[in-house]
Order: sequence, then structure tokens, then C-alpha cells
Amino acid sequence: MTLQLRPANLGEILDRTAALYRARFLVFVGIAAIPSGSVLFFAAVGFLLSAWIGSADPGAAFMLGLAILGVVVLAVPVCLGLTALGSGAISHAANLAFLGERTSIRGAYAAAWNKGWRYVGLLSLEVLFLAIVPFTAWVLIVGGLAVLAALGRRTGGGFGQYVTLQSALLLTVGLGLVGYFVWMLLRICLAFSASVVEERGAWSALKRATSLSKGTRGRMLVLYLLCAALSWVVATVMTVPVMVGISLIPQLNTPQHQQTLGALFLFLMYGASFASQAFIKPVSGIALMLFYYDQRIRKEAFDIEWMMREAGMEAPLTMPVSPDARPGAGGGLSLGSATAQEKTAGEFR
Repeated sequence: MTLQLRPANLGEILDRTAALYRARFLVFVGIAAIPSGSVLFFAAVGFLLSAWIGSADPGAAFMLGLAILGVVVLAVPVCLGLTALGSGAISHAANLAFLGERTSIRGAYAAAWNKGWRYVGLLSLEVLFLAIVPFTAWVLIVGGLAVLAALGRRTGGGFGQYVTLQSALLLTVGLGLVGYFVWMLLRICLAFSASVVEERGAWSALKRATSLSKGTRGRMLVLYLLCAALSWVVATVMTVPVMVGISLIPQLNTPQHQQTLGALFLFLMYGASFASQAFIKPVSGIALMLFYYDQRIRKEAFDIEWMMREAGMEAPLTMPVSPDARPGAGGGLSLGSATAQEKTAGEFR
């Protein structure tokens, strides 16, 4: 197989992403639909239980509340595991698509299953850095400001002055945490690509992603903005016609059914949001894999390594091979150890 490897600009990466996605549309959508469907399923169960609570007596409402808590406790690990496997499977499929090979939904998930705990650990670290850390910082800062406000009122300070100061501080902190989220996301977004291609552990993949993402984070920010816009468009296209159709049903357009109709609209919006993820998630997965290889070409002369391999020369780095040629590889493609990568990168620099 001959690959045309060279540094690509953002437009070329997006064009290649669209071509690969279009060529294997059903496979990528099928892979992304499983984790999105699991989230939608648990959301639907919670929605039905919440609607039931509104018409139940206090004793039954208490039991339904416990049932909702049980659903949440069950949903968190299940959705985390399926999301991790789905991200790994999409990266496996994108890697094979880049190399000109084919896979299936079952094959991609089988490859991800063999490294399941690794991907769960990687996703857990991403959640830690992207969600838990900023949320904890927000809670601590808000709690600290509340304590300071209480102390200020005891000392006779003006209430309006403290409210204005707190609002300004909360706005500043909120913007800072949003900036932290974007900055951290762009640093570690190549972690799944590095873990899949190079068979790295969770922490090693994060460090590798941080190194490779230098110099291309602005382009990846544009990618995420495009994906967010596409997700909104897809969700709107899926939601608006259904909402219009439901609102035209005479039996539902009455004051007695306003609460039910509002809840139904809310559920449709959530459902469309989850469904749009099944269509948009592969776009970012494929594009990030292309960014990963593009950075390898720019920083480590991966194109030269590949040409040496194609010419029959013995390259210092173990190149990707077909999954069938590596017993026990589980459909993954290895690019060798970290030591070999660093040695090769230094030689070609």
C-alpha cells in the first residue's frame, strides 16, 4: 500500500476527513451510535420516572426518587465505559481508514475491547482534567466568596458593594475556567489517537498528546468550533419538524396538556442532541487522527520513515502493519515503543 504523506493544511485535513467519513459512513455512525444510544436510554428512563413522580403520592414519590438515584448510579459507570470503548473504536476505525484498510463496527469494538481498561483510564483522566478539576475550583471559589460575603455583612459592609464585587469575581473566574477547559482540551485531544496507534498507556498518551499538539492547537480549535456548529444544525434539523408536527395536533394543544407537551419538547431536544452526537462524533475522531499523523510528519519525519519501509529499508521505528500480521494485536496498529520514537525523531531532526 502506498500512502501520500506530506504536511497538510486545515482545509486539506477537513477535505480528507469528509472523504473518509463518506466512504465509511455507516461504520462510523454505527460505532458512535452505541455510546450515544446508551446515554439516551438512561436519560429516557430518568425522564419517565420523573414524569411519574409528578402524579404519584408522597410515599411512591420517595421510592421513585430512590429509583432515579439508582439509575444515575448505574448510568455513570456504564456510560463511561461505553463512551471510552466508543472513542477507542472510532480511533481504531479512523486509523485503519487513514491506512487504506477496512473494518467493521464489530471489528472496531473488538479491537477496543482488548484495550478496554486502558481507554477507560484515559477517558477518566480526561474527565478529571476537563470537568472535575474546574468544577471543584468553581465550588471552592463560590464557597469562599460566600464566606467572605457573610463576614463582610457582619462587619457592617455595604451589601450592594459586596454583591457587585462578587458578581465581577464570579464572571472573571467563570471566564478563566472556560479558558482553562479550552486550553486543556486542545492539549490532550490527541490522546486517544496516540493511545490507539502507539499502544500507549493512559498517562503516557496524555503526555504524548501534549507534545504533539504544540503548533496545531489553533487549527484544532477551529475543528471543534465547526463540530459544535454542525451538531447544533443537525439537532435543529431533527427537532424543529417534529416539534411543529406535535404542536399542530389539536388534542395536545390545550391548557390541560401544556405541561406534558413541554416535557415532550424537552425530551425531544435532548434526544436530538444525543442523536446528533452519533453523526458528529466521527467527524472529530477522524480529523483528530489526521491531525495526529500530520504532526508526526511535521515533527518526526514520519513520511520518511514510511517511505523507508515501503522501499524495503530497515527503519529504526516499527511501522504500522496489518492487524492480521500481528497475532494478538486485537486490530490495533503499533508504531513502536516510546524509546524508539524518540530516537527516530532525533535522527530525522
